[in-house]
Amino acid sequence: MLKVGITGGIASGKTTVCYLFEKLFQTPIYFADTRAKEIIEKNDVVKNNIIELFGEQAYINNQYNRKFIASKVFEDKSLLQQLNQIVHPAVFEDAQQFFFNHQKDEYILYESAIMFESKSNLLMDKIILVNASKELRIERAIKRDTLNRKEIEQRINSQITFEAIQEKCDYIIQNDGNINLESQIITIHQEILNSTKKK
Repeated sequence: MLKVGITGGIASGKTTVCYLFEKLFQTPIYFADTRAKEIIEKNDVVKNNIIELFGEQAYINNQYNRKFIASKVFEDKSLLQQLNQIVHPAVFEDAQQFFFNHQKDEYILYESAIMFESKSNLLMDKIILVNASKELRIERAIKRDTLNRKEIEQRINSQITFEAIQEKCDYIIQNDGNINLESQIITIHQEILNSTKKK
């Protein structure tokens, strides 16, 4: 089984691409960012470590106080690193079970917005990068999220740029509406299958 990472900036269309892989080829997908949110809410060890780092305000009525944490980590990058050191190992441990459950599949997708920041790229055999223009991503994020333009730009600026990681990725999907998305996915799927046969 090949582990294929899929990453890209906010509102680049990672999730859309993943669901197309699932629809076209029944590809198993591990959504690392979604699982991280669930682990933050439900894993007692993780919760206690986050409270120790940020104080009791980290959770309100047993619910993760995302806005409070976001305001803290955007002000202090060292807090973000410490938060990641709590969450990422728990996600990796959770992912190992997913890999084990799908070891007979030819490949799986591991979706993460912070593939390189979390160093989960080191676990992957191949990496797909989904790209779209900054302006288009801002438009999509404003429609999708309860965030304003300034908040979205702040998030974009906190992420690794396309230029910084494109050479580290095996495949690039352009999701700006100019090139058919399905045809790009079909081509990449075939190339991944071909690479599994060479092993």
